[in-house]
Amino acid sequence: MVELPDAIAAPVRAALRDALDREADTPAMIAAAGARALALLCGASTEVADELDPRLARALAHVRERIRHPVTLAGAASAAR
Repeated sequence: MVELPDAIAAPVRAALRDALDREADTPAMIAAAGARALALLCGASTEVADELDPRLARALAHVRERIRHPVTLAGAASAAR
C-alpha cells in the first residue's frame, strides 16, 4: 500500500466526506463523488471540455460501429490513432 502525502489526500478526504455528509445514496451521486475524488488524485478537472479529444472520438466511433460485437481495447486503440 502507498501512503499519499496529506497535501494530496486531504482534498480527496474532504470531497468524499462531503458526499457522505450530503448522504449521497443514489448511483449518480456516488459516481459523481468518485469522479471528483479521482479528478483530485489525478490533478484533473471535472469540467466539461469544449471539444472531445479527436482520438477519443475515433475510438468511440469504432465502439459504436461494433456495439453488437466484441470490441477489444487493441481495436479501439488502433482506431484512435
